[in-house]
Amino acid sequence: MLVVCLIFFFAMAVVHLSLFHYQAAQRQSQSLRALEAAQSGLAEVVRRLSLDPRVGRTPLLVSEDLQGARYEVRFGPGQSVNNLAGFLPQTGWRGRSVPAHCAHLVAEGFSPGGGHRLIEAVVHLEALPCPVQSMGGVIGHAMTVAGASSAELFESDGARLPGSIYGGSGVWLDGIGVVTGGIRTPGNAAVASSVLVTGKVEEHAEPLEVPNLDITTFDNASTPGVRVLTSGTYSGILPLRGSVYVEGDVKFVGPVMLDSAMIYVGNGGNLEVDGLMTGKGTVFVTGKTVISAGVMVNDGSQIAIFSQKDLTVSNQGLPLVSVFQGVLYSHGKISLGPAVTVLGAVISRADLEFAGLNQIVSIPEHSAFASFWLARGAGGAPMKLDYWAELP
Repeated sequence: MLVVCLIFFFAMAVVHLSLFHYQAAQRQSQSLRALEAAQSGLAEVVRRLSLDPRVGRTPLLVSEDLQGARYEVRFGPGQSVNNLAGFLPQTGWRGRSVPAHCAHLVAEGFSPGGGHRLIEAVVHLEALPCPVQSMGGVIGHAMTVAGASSAELFESDGARLPGSIYGGSGVWLDGIGVVTGGIRTPGNAAVASSVLVTGKVEEHAEPLEVPNLDITTFDNASTPGVRVLTSGTYSGILPLRGSVYVEGDVKFVGPVMLDSAMIYVGNGGNLEVDGLMTGKGTVFVTGKTVISAGVMVNDGSQIAIFSQKDLTVSNQGLPLVSVFQGVLYSHGKISLGPAVTVLGAVISRADLEFAGLNQIVSIPEHSAFASFWLARGAGGAPMKLDYWAELP
């Protein structure tokens, strides 16, 4: 009898142990399914952001059932935050600070057996591949093209990272110059021996795609609360904030101070700025653009100018250097006068011409916000994953 009891209790112990391992395996399996669902949610939101970087700018739930499992990614106060177009940090999930030009994504995964996993990720739009890009020719005299990881390091240590040139129909460089990256063109590259190129010079290469921005998609005339300016000349200090619509040709004489501004010059109007342009904002011009700038300093400004026709930046402060911080883009020709430095990028769907003593320095923080507009108006752009982790 004792032996029978011992066998019975041993059998029960084996059953309980097997049941425990089975339940543990089930819990692990359900937890893994929930994690996979959450990862699928992140992948789907990143895909959507790549196609349209405005996704999640307003409250939104992205969810899907996956054969019993499910994911949810919620955008709204205290949840996931799309700050890709922002100039300042925003507060997101559990009080986290979301940097400018980034999106913080929080995805929940659920399994049919009660598994639940929570993961987060920080993503941003890919930086512009070359600080100098043109579908036409690139002509430069005594110019420097380089890169720096930040404006702070550029000030303290100079531009030590690669910066490259792409010219769709050819590249012609002379004078004493430096290109810390490479030169690529489907055409010919004529580079004087006085120009130091540390990367490869690739001629007759496969063409690269230069962003084709549809400027008219940013017409903000009907935006609620938009400030409307009539055509004409505006003198003195002009602060511009939020959405601004200009009805046609406009000239600003004096400092133009942008405060998270989005300016649209409509009706084929031309923009002329005779003075400094500082602050943070984006300018869309349906005509020509002329910036007759004095000496601009490295003051934290971030400005993107998108022009439908030719864009010219001259320097009235010679022999001092004039500094533009941000991105210059045009469907027409872009011309930079002597001693004009751009900390960001210069992109033309036509030709680029640099008059001399120009520096073009790729600095991500000065061009990242422009990637939002280029992605939105030119068919999307890839996202880059900065960080991801599982949350308790």
